[in-house]
Amino acid sequence: MTAPILVVCALLHSRGLLLVARRGSGGPAAHRWEFPGGKVEPGETPEQAVVRELREELGVEVEPLRVGTVHKTDLEGRAFLFLPVLCALRSGTPRVSEHEALCWCSPEELPTLDLAGPDRVLLGQLEEILASTG
Repeated sequence: MTAPILVVCALLHSRGLLLVARRGSGGPAAHRWEFPGGKVEPGETPEQAVVRELREELGVEVEPLRVGTVHKTDLEGRAFLFLPVLCALRSGTPRVSEHEALCWCSPEELPTLDLAGPDRVLLGQLEEILASTG
C-alpha cells in the first residue's frame, strides 16, 4: 500500500481576510477555489513546507502560527492527508503564477465559493483555528 501524501493548506490571514486561489483548467478541481499550499517534501516539517510553497506559488513570506487537524481523503485512487496551517503574511503581495486568480475573502464568504472538496472540509476547523490566535 502506498503511503498517503501529506499536503499543507495555507490559511493565509491578513486584516481579517483569508486568501484563496482559483485553480487553472487542468485536473479534477479545475476552476475551483482552494487554500494555497502543496505537498510536504521528505525531511520537511509542515511549517517549512507552507513557507516554501507560498514563497514559490505566491511570492510572499509568511509566518506559520498554528497547525490544524489533519483530514484524510482519497483523490484519483490515492490517499491524501490535508493539513491546514494558519499563517500570517509577513512581506510581499500575493501574485498569480500557478493559479488563475486570487481573492481575499472574509471567513463568512468562504462557504459561498465553489471550493475544492478537501478545502471545503477544512472550513469546519476554520472558526476554531482563527479563535486560537486571539
